[in-house]
Amino acid sequence: MLKKIIDGIARRIFSEFGGDYKIYSEEVKQGFIQPCFIVKLVKSQCQKGIGGRNKYINSFVIQYFPLEKDKNEKMNEVSDRLFDCLEFINAGKRVIRGTGMKSDKTSAININGVNSTYENGDGILEFYVNYNFHEIVVQNDEFMEDLRIV
Repeated sequence: MLKKIIDGIARRIFSEFGGDYKIYSEEVKQGFIQPCFIVKLVKSQCQKGIGGRNKYINSFVIQYFPLEKDKNEKMNEVSDRLFDCLEFINAGKRVIRGTGMKSDKTSAININGVNSTYENGDGILEFYVNYNFHEIVVQNDEFMEDLRIV
């Protein structure tokens, strides 16, 4: 399901911003093309409930790397557009609402588990959003029909 959520995020970003922006969902070692978005799962957890009812809590970060010119103004515009376009995504046959949205401008990034400073100056946009959903896991347990004590 996580892959479907990531694909849903990427599709919504593409439909909002078009093909002029590269969208990455895998690790980028070097040489990514700007302007671009990187979609990452930050944290995922499952809260087990009674009767196979599970709640899944999934936190994502979308990083936006702008071009050099008009960097601050462009990041503000992108942030506003992300709030709107990521409110609802299609993940497979589900429509999931984004919650806990917030954005932050930073100069530090984490690539491959190593913190570093963004080389082209002080600024990338990090947009955080949660996509939570409930699921009922159907169990096909066969129960004993009769019990005889001998």
